[in-house]
Amino acid sequence: LVFRVDTIALFVAMGWGSAAQTFVGLNLGAGQIERATQSGWLTAAFDAATNLALVALLLRYAYPILRVFGDEPAALVLAEQYLRVVAPAYLALGAAVVLGNAMAGAGATRTTLLLDLVTILGVQLPLSLGVLELAQGDLGDLFRCVAITHVASVVLYAFAYGRGGWRGAT
Repeated sequence: LVFRVDTIALFVAMGWGSAAQTFVGLNLGAGQIERATQSGWLTAAFDAATNLALVALLLRYAYPILRVFGDEPAALVLAEQYLRVVAPAYLALGAAVVLGNAMAGAGATRTTLLLDLVTILGVQLPLSLGVLELAQGDLGDLFRCVAITHVASVVLYAFAYGRGGWRGAT
């Protein structure tokens, strides 16, 4: 159930990310480096605004929205718990996707791959394993690991984007 909702947030981010990729690539090609940089930040802000509306809807109407995708009561309750924890982190996930696409528009695809690897292998995997093995965590703790990973991702992407090394990738 939550995969379908996660996908909605991801598709919103991919749409804004495609716009960022185009704006950055065009502006770099035109020699307008500052405008290219601003394009990524601005597009990430548009994604955040869009996801803010999505998150508000999900937090208010999680159960009825989830019922569109299934009607098993136990699954719906669990999915609703997931959304209460993870949906607010869609803001971070979306911004990370947009900034990654903006860097890809400059040709910095290795950078985005490395950032994704660091996020998954350096944050999400050890955090999740630590919560399960060391802390004997439950599903709610794993949901928090997903949210923390989204936040870590945007921190990494914002740092890399802000540094600007991606501008010289082409």
